[in-house]
Amino acid sequence: QVLKVSPATGSFAVFAAPPVIPEFGFVSLLGIGFLPGCFGGGGGPCRLVTTDFANGIRRYKLDGKPVGGVDATNISAPFNNFIGSLSIPGNGFYYSCGFLTAAGNQGFILRYQATSGQARPAPGLAPPLLTAPTSMLNRSVGILAL
Repeated sequence: QVLKVSPATGSFAVFAAPPVIPEFGFVSLLGIGFLPGCFGGGGGPCRLVTTDFANGIRRYKLDGKPVGGVDATNISAPFNNFIGSLSIPGNGFYYSCGFLTAAGNQGFILRYQATSGQARPAPGLAPPLLTAPTSMLNRSVGILAL
């Protein structure tokens, strides 16, 4: 769950509750961030974005309601990859990283258009890959895009 907390009072409420993945029995939110529209930049609306280890990227309005569908993060069939954190540098995109469990945990980087969540792959790669899986990124779960 994503919680909304008041530092002044310590009170909290559930802001968003992504669904549990039946195959795994849990939710593992590894990334969370606000799109640039929340801070007067980026040219888009204010949205909270989350990554779930095995269940895609989700965008939320500030009232906790989901926006659009789930931004797909599965790059293999059958499913054998997981994703990590999230980075939102303010350049019109957001990024996540992940790894392929069936390929020796080779890592990769994913890219999405910030206002729509549409995958923006690098030329010649399948959506949403910005980089092809590589052993240079071993079991990657953290990313910082500047």
